[in-house]
Amino acid sequence: EELDFNEVIGDEDPVQDPETPVPIHTLSDDVLVRVFTHVAESTGAFAQDRAPLYPGSFTWMRRTLPRVCRRWARLMDEPLAEEAVHPLPHRKKPGSGPTAFAWHTIHINVGAELAFDKSIRKRASEQAPIGPVHSAPIMGSSPGGGGWWGPVNSLGRTSLQGAPASVMGTSPASEGMAGSAGALARRSMHAASLRSERVLEWVARRGRGCRTLVMDFSNTSHDFGARAFALLLGLAKSGLQALVLVDSPGLSHQEGYEALSALKHLAHLHVEGIPQDFLHLTTPYLCMLPALKSLRFKPDLAAYPHPAKLGPLPPSLEALTLSNLWVEGLPAPFGPAVPPPRQALPVSTGASGTSGSSSAATRLSAVSFHECHISAQALVTLAAAPSVKSLRLRACTVTPQSVVHTPGGLVAVNSLGSLPLPLPAGGACGLATLSLAACGLRRVEACLVAPLASLRELDLSHNTELGTTADAVPAELSRLTALTSLNMSSCGLTSLPPPVAALPALEALHLEGNSLSALPRDLACTPRLRVANIAQNRLPALPAVLLGATALEELALSSGPVAGTPDFANLTALLPRLARLQVKGATYDCRAVRNLMLLGRRVAQSGATLVIDIVV
Repeated sequence: EELDFNEVIGDEDPVQDPETPVPIHTLSDDVLVRVFTHVAESTGAFAQDRAPLYPGSFTWMRRTLPRVCRRWARLMDEPLAEEAVHPLPHRKKPGSGPTAFAWHTIHINVGAELAFDKSIRKRASEQAPIGPVHSAPIMGSSPGGGGWWGPVNSLGRTSLQGAPASVMGTSPASEGMAGSAGALARRSMHAASLRSERVLEWVARRGRGCRTLVMDFSNTSHDFGARAFALLLGLAKSGLQALVLVDSPGLSHQEGYEALSALKHLAHLHVEGIPQDFLHLTTPYLCMLPALKSLRFKPDLAAYPHPAKLGPLPPSLEALTLSNLWVEGLPAPFGPAVPPPRQALPVSTGASGTSGSSSAATRLSAVSFHECHISAQALVTLAAAPSVKSLRLRACTVTPQSVVHTPGGLVAVNSLGSLPLPLPAGGACGLATLSLAACGLRRVEACLVAPLASLRELDLSHNTELGTTADAVPAELSRLTALTSLNMSSCGLTSLPPPVAALPALEALHLEGNSLSALPRDLACTPRLRVANIAQNRLPALPAVLLGATALEELALSSGPVAGTPDFANLTALLPRLARLQVKGATYDCRAVRNLMLLGRRVAQSGATLVIDIVV
């Protein structure tokens, strides 16, 4: 809906009024292909940060658009003008060569394919009886002579008269095969499955320029093995930059490891649903990837039965995200190695590969743990690494009663809040981002905050007991003069801690989901505050201190302050730089509705650029 026609075709001088619809029959073939490429790239898996595994965009692009425009489907399936070498020579057939249009994002999702096939079989069975099996296109290829809505064959099951489409993995058959053994087997309603042979043929034709490949095998109705997995990676290895693997069967074999190591342009790797030994077995192969910058791993089990083994990390790695793991130690790539403990209660480093590692991931700057069990030694190692600038923990626990070695001597660590960070040579920790969200904090110790002189972003959200004591936030927090963003949402706060109010450089303050009834009038950050989130609190009106924040650009609040603030309709005059207003709540009284309508009317009359979002 927001596609800029002039931007897509690459012309500097406007050739089309954006307000005027463009009739599709007036566009040339090359413009259609460019528009299709633009839309396909904008709906890629890594373009959706919040749902990177969602297959809807690719499925819609591949199946729906070719049905809407036959001309588009023909262009998608046109062969290359020049004779090209077939990626799978032993499977070469007439008309099976590479197409001129190449998909840059390919999403193979077994569950989505089978669900779509099940829905069309159900609709078709209600309209007509089972008929003869017909040949059919697969994965977005142009339809055969039967037309768009003719009989098709889907996923190796019997064709249904009037079924609308075939899908990836369709096994085409000849006319008149309804009485064959295959058709009889299909009539017996055996479970459908995705055929690797058809997927390979489709990717061989259309995946020549693939840069993002997502393979979701969480549904086991497929025949993919290590060999097919290796062939599939081999077809896309020339330019593949992002790879997402979910329950991939090929990663449990040597052939899969070797195919993974051949992806020399791979920059982002996301693996889920694989046994946690993947980290230990594949790290030698991952070290062979010179362009790998980001690695995400989540094993197949939610519980961690034993510590994960971490081998040496790739030297080019910049971001590491681990989920649902028991991490007792990290390899030594994080800069100066911390000496091992000297007394009892040892931290197991041998199982995790901390000793004897010679690799040096000097570029690693961002580390994240989600729902992990981490030893204090691992956290100390990360905090001491000069290259690590971002450390994020969410719903994590720390090994109790650990003994760690710090520059100040041996320290017993009983909880996350009492963890001391070692002071590097410069006298302060180099972290710029620290997140301890949902880690069960009851208080933040001063020794945790003091070394963070260069900290710019701190996330303490969803620690629901943090607001139960008056001194839960130490006075040392106010000394973080570089801190520009603080998130204390859902922390059980009934009043804003004085150290928070004294922070001078804050530009973003998130206090959603607490029990605040007022804000202090002397917020030190008022002149610089750009983002404020005070939704879902007990504020009767918009705090006066926020009305004085003339630099405020984004404001989120509930319907209570909207109803209780006098002259709320004049908000744009009070906050001249406000660009986005978000109102959250399930119920709105009459005053809130009236004030929002008046505000919207004044914004429209004044020509301001305020965007108002209503979130129910």
